[in-house]
Amino acid sequence: MLKLTKKSLLVFMVMCLVTPLLQAAEKPNVVIIYGDDVGYGDVGAYGSKLIPTPNIDTLAFQTALVGLVYVVTYGFIRALGSLFDPEVASILWGFFFFFGLIFAFIIRWLMKKIGM
Repeated sequence: MLKLTKKSLLVFMVMCLVTPLLQAAEKPNVVIIYGDDVGYGDVGAYGSKLIPTPNIDTLAFQTALVGLVYVVTYGFIRALGSLFDPEVASILWGFFFFFGLIFAFIIRWLMKKIGM
């Protein structure tokens, strides 16, 4: 399993802060992963024990973590926003990234505690 280090998190934070400052490219950046004759059950992330697919498994795990952080952050800001005036609640959405970082660190800490 890929371990996140402080350096990689710092690079990620800098990239997230610098990216909006850069001018958008003409064509969007899209990555398509295509596997010929790969079925649903042929990947280790979906239960295959015959073919080792560590890179695809890591990608699937990290994607699930990003989704978890997004859902937790969205629910937190939505619940917190309902406690304040609409103007204050709209300001909270501007801090979505920072709340997401906090929840990412919390989830990472919890994963270390349980040994993942």
